[in-house]
Amino acid sequence: MKGIGNLKKTIWMPEIISALIILLFRFVTYKNAVFAQIEPDSESYIAGWGGFRDGNRMPLYPTIINLNELLFHDHYLTGVVWCQIIVSIVAVVFFYKAVKLATGNRLIACMMAVFYGCYPGIMGFDTIILSESFAISLSVFLLYFTVRYLRDSTKKNGRWMMLLVFLAVCEKAALLIYVPAVFVLLIVQFCLQKGKRKIVCHLIGIDLIMIALVFLHAGQVYMYTGTFSIDNRGPQRTLASCLQSGVYRNYPDRELVQYMEKIYMENDMKIGGKLLKLISEKLGSSPKEYNPVLTEINTYCIKSDPQSYIRYMFSRFTDSIPIKLEMDDLTTAAENTVDHFILQIQDYLFFVLRIGHIYLIGFAALFLLIKKWVQSGECPWYYLGTTGILFGIVASVFLETYGDYNRLMVYVLPFAFFGLALLLNDLCGAIQKYKLE
Repeated sequence: MKGIGNLKKTIWMPEIISALIILLFRFVTYKNAVFAQIEPDSESYIAGWGGFRDGNRMPLYPTIINLNELLFHDHYLTGVVWCQIIVSIVAVVFFYKAVKLATGNRLIACMMAVFYGCYPGIMGFDTIILSESFAISLSVFLLYFTVRYLRDSTKKNGRWMMLLVFLAVCEKAALLIYVPAVFVLLIVQFCLQKGKRKIVCHLIGIDLIMIALVFLHAGQVYMYTGTFSIDNRGPQRTLASCLQSGVYRNYPDRELVQYMEKIYMENDMKIGGKLLKLISEKLGSSPKEYNPVLTEINTYCIKSDPQSYIRYMFSRFTDSIPIKLEMDDLTTAAENTVDHFILQIQDYLFFVLRIGHIYLIGFAALFLLIKKWVQSGECPWYYLGTTGILFGIVASVFLETYGDYNRLMVYVLPFAFFGLALLLNDLCGAIQKYKLE
């Protein structure tokens, strides 16, 4: 019996060590963070469901806040933070399971779980009243059930995958990218795996229902704001791109151009919600009045000089290469010497990913996707999904926003770490094969 006990300890030792490391760094991080930290965007979530109707916010996060208010009253924001922390820790377990399922390598799964679980740019959102924490966790759950579905394409696994897509979109409008991503994955599977077409058709039907719901909500937003989108701030974001690229100067209304230039210069050429609001309110008193005008201005300016606008959009990709995916640096906030030391170690060991690294992982995954597909004649599904979602998220964020990429692109991290795990597993396999030869 003693021998069996020792064997079990040996079997679980990597998982136990990984869990202890993750819990240590998370405990110190949460201890030194501001609980229920309020950011400028927090108020629109706290306001409740009103923001969903007019396309300002998606409904899931405000619903979670409202439920916590019913349960904890004056301490409801603290309740929200504890929910985020618990779900975030559960997501680490699901991330480990996803990597282990995809690679079959426990050590790589443990190592990548430690990197994911200790990454400051992920856990940093857990104590802030923003939708990012749940968005990252839902992305991990979606990743796990997608891996399960690709390994065993049953209706049950497929339905779980589609449910996670739906919840992710209800959490954050930016996660709408998951709907076409899963749709493309299913279409490829329909074409390549004839024996699974019945299940695939069932899931495509669910995806089409979600797409229909998205269009219905976009129509509702159009009625209230004049913008056919699930996010009513699209015209303002495009205006920001027109300002930053300089094409706004081509608009024929010289008085309006001078006003925009004056506001832009007074803000030291820094784009923010306040600046965009000042310009928008010059054109109308409500989104329904100024959004159609903004759309007309944006269209005219971009068409007047498409080369400059395209060059500017391309520069977003190159200029963002050194940006870290983070929120707040807690190292300087730690008053305790030991905590300060642990947080410094955390930054040095785990805070390594920049947007440029996401590009490298994506291109490496794309290379192996093509190589494996050509060599074996079979689709390497994990590489297909990883490549598609990495480039899909990066492209959608750059095309739809004008800055703050460290926050708005943070939900790419689970897929980046997963892609890194696939690459590392193949590298280990190649080394082992070379040694045997």
